[in-house]
Amino acid sequence: MLTFDFFAGIFAGSFVMYLWTKAAAIAKRQRMKAFDISDPMNQLRFIETSSLNATKPINKEAFAVYRSIEDYISSNQRTYRLLAEVGMGAFIKTDFNAVPKAQDKRAFSSYNSKRVDFLVIDAYGKPILVIEYHGSGHYQNNALARDEVKTAALRKAGINLMTVNYGTPDNIIKQDLAQYF
Repeated sequence: MLTFDFFAGIFAGSFVMYLWTKAAAIAKRQRMKAFDISDPMNQLRFIETSSLNATKPINKEAFAVYRSIEDYISSNQRTYRLLAEVGMGAFIKTDFNAVPKAQDKRAFSSYNSKRVDFLVIDAYGKPILVIEYHGSGHYQNNALARDEVKTAALRKAGINLMTVNYGTPDNIIKQDLAQYF
């Protein structure tokens, strides 16, 4: 009889532990669901309860480069347009029929989260040139690795890349642009 009570106790304890673990897992899923950023309702809630302010999309250094590029384009390529801070997924697409779909999805995910500083498009919206500005704060964390991902995606898509380094004079920027237009 002692043996039966012992095994019944172990079974009852195990069952209670199972229920407790299951309840804890459900509670954790509910807590995680409340913070799931992919849920549009959560996104709205996060925005509604946050303090947002308009800010300049590019810093003062980069804006000086922007003005140089814009000045050159307006004088030499009037049908071209200059865009700033453009997500790479907006102008580079994968061909889901060329290679396995999962491989293209991984490639897209690799560059989609990256932005270029400046994108020059022609009169039809076709990307002509990407210009990356390496300002005074550029080389932080994994900047070189991020730059290499951008460079590889642009090369593969057939889009030219021009780099402007911190302190490059206006006349040199325009001289470099002349090589592409």
